Amino acid sequence: MTTVRTEPVLLVGGGPGDPDLLTLRAEAALAAARVVVTDATLADLAAAFAPRADLTFWPRDPGSEHWFPRPERSVGSVAAVLAAAGPGAVRLYLGDPWLHPAFAAEAAALTAGGVTWEAVPGPAAALALAATAGVAVHHRPVSVCVTLLPPGEELPPAVPGRTFVTDDGTTRFGQRSALMASGGDVRTPEARS
Repeated sequence: MTTVRTEPVLLVGGGPGDPDLLTLRAEAALAAARVVVTDATLADLAAAFAPRADLTFWPRDPGSEHWFPRPERSVGSVAAVLAAAGPGAVRLYLGDPWLHPAFAAEAAALTAGGVTWEAVPGPAAALALAATAGVAVHHRPVSVCVTLLPPGEELPPAVPGRTFVTDDGTTRFGQRSALMASGGDVRTPEARS
């Protein structure tokens, strides 16, 4: 007998991991969750907001210095855990799901397995980081464009009216924003954490 899933798997954006920046929809999804698969960097957030859920912390990729596992290594395992969980399954991503390096592949694996899913947006971690640090990502006429750079990528030459945000993902949100704030203000075209 095939069980028909009545609830979609929720692919939830946890923002930068700061509990004050978690959306109400994300908070409600976590509170109702029975199973949560989360990026390891959001372990504290998941434990606090999903106290009754079985938690699986997706570890750092041993071959990378960055916070995210390589999507090709994680897709099958994450999708299998979420598909088997039934109602109340949540995948919690750092930042916004649509910007996470594993989101597209995991969503495709769920779809291929006949599992419905729904994305719950969250603040993009890099934008929240810059805003918390007081660095303008859109402040006319100082900055009218923002460029989010992947971890480890070199900053291109400064361009008037453009803010560059990069984050190596190796330290906590509060530490990163403090470092960035010490190196930038609204008139500064770049700040590094």
